[in-house]
Amino acid sequence: MEYGLSQNRTVKTILQNALMSDQKASRRKAFSDLFGKWSAKEKDEFEERIKDLETVHEAD
Repeated sequence: MEYGLSQNRTVKTILQNALMSDQKASRRKAFSDLFGKWSAKEKDEFEERIKDLETVHEAD
């Protein structure tokens, strides 16, 4: 398949894509302890705590 790119541009694109993937992976790993999935119990507790925030008061 031909994209109309020079060999130099093709090499730069391949390198950029490879390096960006590594940067994204290392960035995700660096913050992985801050992200995750909640258990069903944690989700239920959170929803219970914010329940009053979902009520619309006409006076507001």
